[in-house]
Amino acid sequence: MRLLPGRLLARVTALPAIALSAWLLVAFPLLVLGQFTPLTGLVLGLPAVVAACALVPRLLPDPPDEEDVPWWPVVAVVVVTVGFAVVQIAYHAEALVIRRDPASYAMYTAWIAENGFLPIPQQRELIAGDDPALSYQSLAHYQRDVVIWPQFMAGAPLVLAVGYWLGGLDGMLVTTPVLGALGVLTFAGLTARLVGARWAPLAALILAVCLPQQWVSRFTYSEPLAQILLLGGMVLAFDALSRRRALTDRWGGPQALALVAGVVFGLGVLVRIDAIRDLLPVVGFVGLLLVARRGQALPLLTGLGVGVGYGLVAGYGYSLPYLEYLSDSLNPLLLISAAVLGVTVALTAALWRFGLPHTERVRWLPNAMALLALLVMVGFAVRPLLWPDYGHGSDFTDQWVASVQDIEGLPIEGSRTYYDMSLYWVGWYVGLSTVLFASLGVALVLRRLTQRRDLQWLLPAMLLVWTVSTTLLRPAITPDHPWASRRLIVLVIPAFVLFAVWFLAWLTRYCENSVRHTRATAMVRSLPVVVAAGSAVALLGPGAVTSASGIMGYRQDVGTVAETESLCASLPPTPRSSWSTPGWRATTCRCCATSAACPPPPWTTPPRRRSRGSSRPCTSGAGTRCWPPPTGNRSTRSPGPRSNPNGTSTSSPRWTPVPSWNPRPDTGPSTAACGPPSCPPRTIRRETPARPSTTPLRRTMSHADAPGRAPEHDAPPVRVTIVLPCYNEEEHVVDEIKRICSAMDSSGYTYELLAVDDASTDETLTRLREVEGLFPHMRVVPFGHNGGAGTVRRIGSQRARGEFVAWTDADMSYPNERIPELVAMLDNDPEIDQVVGARTQERDRTRRSGSPPSG
Repeated sequence: MRLLPGRLLARVTALPAIALSAWLLVAFPLLVLGQFTPLTGLVLGLPAVVAACALVPRLLPDPPDEEDVPWWPVVAVVVVTVGFAVVQIAYHAEALVIRRDPASYAMYTAWIAENGFLPIPQQRELIAGDDPALSYQSLAHYQRDVVIWPQFMAGAPLVLAVGYWLGGLDGMLVTTPVLGALGVLTFAGLTARLVGARWAPLAALILAVCLPQQWVSRFTYSEPLAQILLLGGMVLAFDALSRRRALTDRWGGPQALALVAGVVFGLGVLVRIDAIRDLLPVVGFVGLLLVARRGQALPLLTGLGVGVGYGLVAGYGYSLPYLEYLSDSLNPLLLISAAVLGVTVALTAALWRFGLPHTERVRWLPNAMALLALLVMVGFAVRPLLWPDYGHGSDFTDQWVASVQDIEGLPIEGSRTYYDMSLYWVGWYVGLSTVLFASLGVALVLRRLTQRRDLQWLLPAMLLVWTVSTTLLRPAITPDHPWASRRLIVLVIPAFVLFAVWFLAWLTRYCENSVRHTRATAMVRSLPVVVAAGSAVALLGPGAVTSASGIMGYRQDVGTVAETESLCASLPPTPRSSWSTPGWRATTCRCCATSAACPPPPWTTPPRRRSRGSSRPCTSGAGTRCWPPPTGNRSTRSPGPRSNPNGTSTSSPRWTPVPSWNPRPDTGPSTAACGPPSCPPRTIRRETPARPSTTPLRRTMSHADAPGRAPEHDAPPVRVTIVLPCYNEEEHVVDEIKRICSAMDSSGYTYELLAVDDASTDETLTRLREVEGLFPHMRVVPFGHNGGAGTVRRIGSQRARGEFVAWTDADMSYPNERIPELVAMLDNDPEIDQVVGARTQERDRTRRSGSPPSG
């Protein structure tokens, strides 16, 4: 058979999805059986991959005869793919320290690659037996009974394990850059099929220079694998449907290819559980195929069921605690999926007799569809002005967002999700020109589909339009970037690039046809070339500039692998207690969160200090929470020159980890709370083990790293921080501040007063600003959105520089002049951890909130 460039491009771009799907089909059952080892992978997995790569491409149809594909698009696509892989491998991250998901996936991979089974045994006898203060639950790992379950779905670790077997930690870390490059290659194949082979290099290059594509490809994320499977599913479905087969026809190549496409689609759920949402349009499309009596419908549905079945078994069998954590969003998604399936069955039955509706006969409908698409894009564009989005549903996330807002000098609105800016997120990474071209492209594609033209676009349009709309409506991710760009890279950004390149191709052909039918000069005849070249630069330029200034040359966590190997080398060859699992030293070192025998790495372990009043030294978690991540750990600000009760040095205001194993009950800086005049202070001495600290702080960089902001540790030290929530207290707030500052000035304690305006609707903030200069120890902190007293106190404590933190109110109902007395109790007796005012009576139960007490 002659090797034609079009045929080669079609087969090469389909191979990544085919090979990875074949591997997952074999690897996951091996994991279920507890036999996921290099030997079984070599004996069973490798032959399956080789057979799939040899047989399935033979089923792919050749490109149409009218499309004479030259060699240069094939070469250009290969150059872009290889270049992307080389750059990402050169700058790959060594994310083994848990901060966010990459290290969690790395731990998952290391465990199954070394041991080949789940769940993870706790091995309590290796460290502390049944000490009730020891927790085996840690970041991305859930303790259930006597075992530990990893958080995420199994798909990505099953693929990354191959790299681990071949090259250890380094091999695992460079596997994702290769997957990212294969995602670019697969996208080029989809573009070649839907737009034309000559436009595939441009689309591949735009995606390759896009910052999110490079970002996720440098870390052990699951997005590159999910991208290959979902884009590859569209590639294979396109090829399967390119030849017409009736329901009654004998089984042949198109039906087999449709089966493979369904499996590839469904295995996306094995990688990411939220792929269920993305696949809902495929169910509706199968219904349309059945109504059209297409023979590929049932094979596509069967393959989809097999792949989704794998994913559901993996989720509910091996990641159940994770799905329980996601239940607030997952359960509604499952109900929606059941409803979509039911509606599809009902509509298929209703239309079975009459066939597909003739939408082309409704003259106004095509233009209406195009207009609707443009109006939706305009709605996303004006959404920040009209409908700003609030509500993370998590105090932890609220505080993290507030911390980043503080660093960036933004209004403090911890509950702000920024989901309303999701279209602008896309624009940051691909440019306004791509967003504009994509908007026009999707409008034209939907118009032509309504006219029953270009039906090969039906499935891609249904899937991409649905995913883009639902993702932009609710990205469901912490909105700091480039972290949040993960939500965009699987299908959203590829969809924008694909529709933009399609519109550019349509515009170029339109210019060619216009010039061809006119007697034009040489300059006019060059119009198509000028339009194509200029538009290509407009599409490519913004993404390249963003990446060049944001990620090119950047490599994170360099040296982590070497430090990890050094740590492993320092461990004894065999454990003191019996351990029957092979590869003990490598597993305990590289999978710290899953083994209680792992000491924390030396570059992140806080110095061991003895807690106040405790005879036991504080540790860094005994392996259950070895490395503090900005988005998942419990942290506290160091309170001052003496030992933090959490066991970390507190001589400088740095962000320090709080361990899971905390023999002291303290949860942060000592606190004092004022009560009414009738409630004398009482001391609390705690002697029982406590839960982990609940003083949460989240951040990605220190204050010293924030541009245009002086490092916080340059401020003069203080002993006491007073957090004063202020909401609609314009009548009392100034008098309260005078009373507090007067008492503290005469006490001899250095202090700061954080007056936090909780988005008051009266003139409270104005009063605070008016007197801010009169009280040098007061800082005014305005909130842009009302968060409540609890949020104010948490964020105030987060910003506290004092060794002692006092919480009180601004409504003149508490004797705030007694704050120095309470602080003195804590200062004079190191055994006292907290002083609380106990209310014994209410002087005026009918007093209106916000008014001073009577008498």
